Amino acid sequence: MHLPGNPRMSRFPTTIILVWLLVILVTAAHLVGRLEGAEPAPSPPAGFTIEQARALVAADGDVELNHLRDISLEVAEVLGDSGHDVELNGLTSLSVEVAAALTRPDACLSLNGLAEIPPDVAGALLAGPRSLELDGLTSLTDDLAGRMGGFRGHLRLGGVKALSDRQAELLAGHEGYLGLQGLETLSEPAAAALGRHQGVLCLNAVSSISAQAAGALAEHGSFLRLDGLTAIDDDVAAALSTQRGALGLRGVTSLSDAAAAALSRHNGTLYLLGLRELSAEAAASLRKNPGVRLPVHLREGSETALEQMQEEEETLITAGELVAAGKLEIDSRFRAARPMWNYDGLETLNESWAEEADDPAERARMEALREFSKAWWAEMDLRYGLHPTTPAFGQ
Repeated sequence: MHLPGNPRMSRFPTTIILVWLLVILVTAAHLVGRLEGAEPAPSPPAGFTIEQARALVAADGDVELNHLRDISLEVAEVLGDSGHDVELNGLTSLSVEVAAALTRPDACLSLNGLAEIPPDVAGALLAGPRSLELDGLTSLTDDLAGRMGGFRGHLRLGGVKALSDRQAELLAGHEGYLGLQGLETLSEPAAAALGRHQGVLCLNAVSSISAQAAGALAEHGSFLRLDGLTAIDDDVAAALSTQRGALGLRGVTSLSDAAAAALSRHNGTLYLLGLRELSAEAAASLRKNPGVRLPVHLREGSETALEQMQEEEETLITAGELVAAGKLEIDSRFRAARPMWNYDGLETLNESWAEEADDPAERARMEALREFSKAWWAEMDLRYGLHPTTPAFGQ
């Protein structure tokens, strides 16, 4: 029972207050010590460690780290020295030091997450890797185009949709593979500049071209890909026929007799594998040139050869040689088949896979796959049972 004036009960609230004051003072002293230079508790490590990088590069195959948003200088040095193809498509920025560490003479780098590249970083990146993919760039400055013009190696700029005439002139100094798969329009001065480019030139997003631009571009002496053209006029065909290197027109589905006659004079390998409609006269003109690559159904004697194979297959079945007949059936189907995809379809196939993915991480992984890489072929094998080409296939 509490009695008024009980000394034990009257001191109880005072004791509680003193304890709380002591706690507050201790906490304040701890905070002051930290502010005056006491060492803070170490934060947990983040990102990708050197040990993980060393373990990854010790394995055979490409290095795909597209989930990383940042890497340390030490990890970049390990990756740069690995000799493997390195994909870091999740990086949106790079320091000069990391760019220099990644860049080695034999390096193959995919940095498709970079939307902008400062001049000093560009200088480090373009110092001499064998291959550089920068599909995240949607435009170029004159300074960047000039730096790229001095690059020697595989350079892919698939996100660039437009070039000024000056930028085309600066880029023309590049030597090696130049992938401008996203470039949609091409002026005559730009075509004249790129016609002086030394190396494979890919312009597969150009869907129309004037005869003057085609004539200027025809000065290009190496492999020129214009697979985005689905139809070409007679005067464009005549202009392109003067091109001296290999010419890819895989998107063209039909040709007039005059256009076919003009292209039949092309002095080099000419890919017309997308043709569907062609008159007998046009087909005959193109067949006279051994450098023209036509679809199976337009090659000379293709129907007769297939008929002979079918007769031989029936003979084998009658004789009970079912395994040999099955092999012949597969071969005949291959010869008779038209391609399911053209080259550009294969280049963008992973985008279709990404659209089907429900998981965001899986979608990001599909979007980052580089066509014809080991990981891409593994996906092709998993989805369709298709494996990389063999030397005997010859394609």
